[in-house]
Order: sequence, then C-alpha cells, then structure tokens
Amino acid sequence: MIEVFATARVVGFHYWPDAPPEHAYLKHQHRHEFVITAHNEVSHPDRQIEINQLKHDIEARLHGLFGNPCQFHAMSCEDIALLLAEHFGLSRVRVAEDGFNGAEVTQ
Repeated sequence: MIEVFATARVVGFHYWPDAPPEHAYLKHQHRHEFVITAHNEVSHPDRQIEINQLKHDIEARLHGLFGNPCQFHAMSCEDIALLLAEHFGLSRVRVAEDGFNGAEVTQ
C-alpha cells in the first residue's frame, strides 16, 4: 500500500461544554494551532494526489466553513477529523492541538 500525506495548520478556537470538574477550564473558549495530518491511499507513485494541493484544500475548506481564525465552537479534534475524512475521502486523518494531543480517524 502507498499513502501520501499532507500537513496543514490552522489557528482556531473551541471549547468543551461538558468538561468534567477537574478540567473545567476547557469549558471556556481557548486557542490552539490545530495541526492536521491527512493521509490518502494511492495506487501508484506518480503523484496521483498532489500533496501541496491537498494541504491547501484542507486549509481552504476549514477557513470557508469556520472563518480565519477558525471558530470551531464545541467541535472536538475527533469532530474535525471526521469532517475532513468524510469530505476528502481520506484514509486517515490526525488532528492535534498545538501539534501534541488530539485524535486520529481511520477509514
């Protein structure tokens, strides 16, 4: 199997309305640089998917839906990853807050 990947970065704000008491600070809107790594399976090694275009398309999609900076409201990393996986037909997508912790969806 061959996979290509692209990494995009978007600044955004979100919050977790149902955060447990020990993480109550997450109930308030806070900022992250969301680092998104999108993978897509290809059938040959000759740039079947242009990785620079994929990066651009991900950033454009998120800015088009949520503004710049992105206002994700109560969306989690999981929500963002699912949205991108479904829209772009990605085989795998990871969304990490500030490049560290986050979620990964595999289809």
